[in-house]
Amino acid sequence: MALRHRDMSEPLNNQSKPKVCVVMPIFNMKTTIKETLDSLSHQRYGNMQIVIVDDGSTDGTLEIVDGYLGLPIEVIRQRHTGLPGAVRNVGLRNATGRFVQFLDADDLMDPDKISRQVAILLDCPFPDSTVAYSDYRQFVDTPEGRRTYRQGPADGHHWPDDLVTQFAMYTVIHRFLFPRQVVMESGAFDESLSHAEDLDLWLRLLILGIPFSYEAEPPVLYRQHRGHSVQDPEGERRSRLVVAKKVREYVRAAGCEDEHRMALATILQQELGRSGRRME
Repeated sequence: MALRHRDMSEPLNNQSKPKVCVVMPIFNMKTTIKETLDSLSHQRYGNMQIVIVDDGSTDGTLEIVDGYLGLPIEVIRQRHTGLPGAVRNVGLRNATGRFVQFLDADDLMDPDKISRQVAILLDCPFPDSTVAYSDYRQFVDTPEGRRTYRQGPADGHHWPDDLVTQFAMYTVIHRFLFPRQVVMESGAFDESLSHAEDLDLWLRLLILGIPFSYEAEPPVLYRQHRGHSVQDPEGERRSRLVVAKKVREYVRAAGCEDEHRMALATILQQELGRSGRRME
């Protein structure tokens, strides 16, 4: 699927401050959302739209959101689906920004995260068809205090050398900054997946040939706790197996299946093993 590269003779609209839409799905996140919204309120970037999509919360999360009157928040309420890709796509359809920042309601960003990555993209030859991303830090709260660990992701510049490593990468969605055009024209999130919808998007963009601009400095924090995948490990296994099969189709459509035939077989074998199934 081809993306339109901006004609470099066209002026950049509001180049200094293009709008960034922060898309945040929420469901019963009252214990963490205040800290996440605080990290948004501390962003030094001045042109943001915040679209919060509530997937049927019942625990008082929305009352906390309502207290942030100083942020440009738009709240969309819907019945509970439990499908993160579908919830994020609702936010995308309501986004009006040139760039999109996904942020889950238990994760955090450094104050200059958005401004730094906007500057990185605007410095690229094609800012509307390049994705910025970074390392990240993982943290866990313990009785002794907060413990933080530095993480380094597989580098998008290494594609297509090691598809197996790319598939195994832990996709922390808020370390990316996406041009909205890139996400929408690539098909956005797969709404049928209960897990791994972010991994599916990452791999689809890589195989489509979308360039990634990598920054080693980690401007985001990812909360490690008993979350979605731990609560439904079977759902995660099923979704990852679906993504493994979809990757084969992406590679086939890109015309490089022969080049990656061994890697594709390894990925499928690994995911079938996680699911307790055998390769046919």
